[in-house]
Amino acid sequence: AEVALIRAQTRSSRGRRAEGLQVLDRVGPDSPARSAADELRVQIQQLLLASSRDLTGRAADAHRR
Repeated sequence: AEVALIRAQTRSSRGRRAEGLQVLDRVGPDSPARSAADELRVQIQQLLLASSRDLTGRAADAHRR
């Protein structure tokens, strides 16, 4: 489970956030690292949402020009 946390963090920091989320799926519900995995999952999901908002905003700006 701890290896999965490190791999997920590494992938996320390299911009491969969706892969990071997939790696976190390996952390079982009874794992002692589950709460840390859940916190990391939230952080990655927030980054993904923020990046999609940025892309949507840029697309809207391009259409206005």
